[in-house]
Amino acid sequence: GKRCEEPGCDKSAQGSTSRCIVHGGGKRCEEPGCDTEAEGSTNRRMTHGGGRRCDEPDFDKSAIAPTKRRKALGGGKRCEEPGCDKSAQGSTSRCIVHGGGKRCEEPGCDTEAEGSTNRRMTHGGGRRCDEPDFDKSAIAPTKRRKALGGGKRCEEP
Repeated sequence: GKRCEEPGCDKSAQGSTSRCIVHGGGKRCEEPGCDTEAEGSTNRRMTHGGGRRCDEPDFDKSAIAPTKRRKALGGGKRCEEPGCDKSAQGSTSRCIVHGGGKRCEEPGCDTEAEGSTNRRMTHGGGRRCDEPDFDKSAIAPTKRRKALGGGKRCEEP
């Protein structure tokens, strides 16, 4: 098929455009100031009201395939472990507790990996502190370790 015209990109061009989704091809969200792709047959991205919506009355959130409900209300793929009603993680058919999702690659460790890394926090995964020569985990919403001012701080004077 037709390829994206962006130099160095080998992804497929979307619809009647000459670019892939990442480089601005396909149907775009009509929300003012938004430049991301529109979902399904709608003209908006999920966060702006596009795509399939949850069928729960008075609940205008996005539904997760293959159901017509949002994840918090039982939508999406569920854990296959008998008696568990949690969401299945990633391409697996189990929840985090029952071994689903991305696992830590540290030998002998069977816990979930943090963020976009392949390790749990204690094995060097997740967001790291941005202080030079300090390879410890950072606490959201900052990029610093708690001892160095990371995490939520008290706002009282």
